[in-house]
Formats: sequence, structure tokens, C-alpha cells
Amino acid sequence: MAGAVPGDGATDRRATFEALALPHYAAVLRHALRLTRHVQDAEDLCQETYLRAFRRFGALESAAAVRPWLLRIATNAFFGIYRRWRRRQEAVWAPDEVVRCADEAVGVEAPEAPVGVAVHGEVLAAVETLPVAFREVVTLVDLGEATYEEAAEVLACPIGTVMSRLHRGRALLRERLAGYAAACGCSLAA
Repeated sequence: MAGAVPGDGATDRRATFEALALPHYAAVLRHALRLTRHVQDAEDLCQETYLRAFRRFGALESAAAVRPWLLRIATNAFFGIYRRWRRRQEAVWAPDEVVRCADEAVGVEAPEAPVGVAVHGEVLAAVETLPVAFREVVTLVDLGEATYEEAAEVLACPIGTVMSRLHRGRALLRERLAGYAAACGCSLAA
């Protein structure tokens, strides 16, 4: 198959995996941060993603599809362990202000938007309040600059579902940001 991933031996396989997958680490980490909303959990999710990806590296059909493949693995891993994280977060509750102060004290940075995209903190906060299905699509397409096709591949759903979730997610964001837009003198047209 043209574009298939080379490397039969263990050393070749590892070197090929590193060459193809490691350049996408920052994108996977940003995606993980937006999914988990917690730096340590995002780092754990990245580690789990790369471990699963290495184990399944032979299943990768094309070297050009590495980024969406890694993002899909991260998304699936997130859903697989989401319940455990949610139980832990509910058990160890802290007001947002305490968490924010603790993050600043240890130098934790908020997830960054892709280069060339300026996103205000109010917008990111509103995105974080979206239900997971809508937050994923908005994060991938609007903040991560993925195409509908890439988002569909990452989320393992049809393009129509991506478009529908994106429309609903954007509508929820418009509702949640109406006050902020008015204070800034902007309008949020549909």
C-alpha cells in the first residue's frame, strides 16, 4: 500500500514511531488539556495515548494520518478513563479560585490556542462549560483548526454528526457569551 508505515524490526519500528508521532505531541497535549481540564491528567492522558499508539502502530495505514490517529486514540482513552477522573474530581472538590491560585503558584499555564488564533479567557471558560460531545468538536474545529473530515476521523463519527454538534456547540457558546459580547460592544451573529 502506498504511504504505508515502514519498519519491521523492533528498532526500526521504534525509530519510525518516534519520527512520525513525536512531532504531534504538542497537539495531543493541547487536545488532552481541553478534554481533561487538568495538567497532570492531560499529561497522563498523553502518556496513555502514546503507549496505546505504539502498541497499535502496525495498524496505522498511512504516515499522513498520524495526527488524527493520535487524537482519536487520546479521545477514546479519555472516554475510557473519564469516569475514574470524574469520581476523583468529585471526591476532591476545591473552589475554582483555590485551583487557579494553586496553578499559578506552581507555574501551570492554561491550554494555549493554536498559533494565529487569539482566544480570550472568557471564551475558553465558556467552551469548558459545554457538554463533552460539543466541547470536543468546538475544540477540534474552531480552536484546533481541524477540518470536518479530521474531526470526524478523530471522533469516529460521520461528518454530518460533526457539523451538527459544531452547530449546537456554537449556539450554546453564543448564549453563554451574549453578556460578554455586549460588554465588549460586539455582536454574536448566528
